[in-house]
Amino acid sequence: MKKLIVSLAVILLVSQNCFALGSRVRAMGGAFIGLADDENAIFTNPAGLSQLSKSHYHLDVLLNSRNEYENDSFVFTSQIFERDASKGFSIEDYLENEFQFEKVTKKKSRFNYAISVNRDNKSADFVRKIKNDTQSNIQLNQVVSAPIETMTYQLGFATKFPMAPALFQKNLVYGGISLKYQTIKRELVSLKQSNFKDVLNVSFSALVKTPHNFSFGMVLDALISDKVNGGNGTESSSSNLSIGGSYRIDKGSVVNIDVTNVLNADRAVNPQLKLGFERELIKDELALRLGSWDGTFTMGFGMKLYESMKIDYAYFNGDVLKEHYISTSLPF
Repeated sequence: MKKLIVSLAVILLVSQNCFALGSRVRAMGGAFIGLADDENAIFTNPAGLSQLSKSHYHLDVLLNSRNEYENDSFVFTSQIFERDASKGFSIEDYLENEFQFEKVTKKKSRFNYAISVNRDNKSADFVRKIKNDTQSNIQLNQVVSAPIETMTYQLGFATKFPMAPALFQKNLVYGGISLKYQTIKRELVSLKQSNFKDVLNVSFSALVKTPHNFSFGMVLDALISDKVNGGNGTESSSSNLSIGGSYRIDKGSVVNIDVTNVLNADRAVNPQLKLGFERELIKDELALRLGSWDGTFTMGFGMKLYESMKIDYAYFNGDVLKEHYISTSLPF
């Protein structure tokens, strides 16, 4: 029984090292909450999905050491609809009349959504390396090191608030909601048993873009979290707050900074500081990226291959594994 309890605890510990991201974001150290201007927003700040004007297909794959670790993601984003101006009473009309705005905001609310699937498979050797890196004792490694398979399904919705520029001094405001369903399975061959846990999380997010090249993002992750099947307890992680900022230096350069789990919530990944930089050498054709993921160096590049198809590469200088990722993105 003791071994089983310890094993379930390690499932949660190691599964928190699962990060679904595209190569562009990884190359910038995972800092994207305050920018969130492409399909990777589903992983970092779903509110940013409202900035997309086209549908996108996106595939991200870990290239090396796949016998030890597999981390692949697929994303599809699209636009739900744009509604025409209402002919009846609306809150927007009331605010315009009440505050007597000189310029009437065009009433078109854009609704976007994204669907993502992430597969994260860790071998027994890779799990052992992770625990060694976190200074777990040798006896614990001998008992619980086993493969862990994690499947994460996410559905995100986002909208742009059309009255925000008039109400908040020309600032653009976006809002988002995300539903995440995660299945974690662990095979304990030595004990001839398997453990699993299915968890549903609901998160809320926001993004504010100012007319002064600054933008700010906020994500309340696992605001609602409920165990659906398996395991012990009722939550996979407690509610936590992450914030981020972005500053566009010029038309081709942007700097990002994120702080995750600001309040150091229990059963969530420890607070991390993420820094990222992107520089477009050739507009929409070639970009270089650098970053720091809580002290871990990252780098990469992005380039256009054919018409609108883009390829992104990322290098993550991890302590356990030097990871190489590649992403493809195709808007239509």
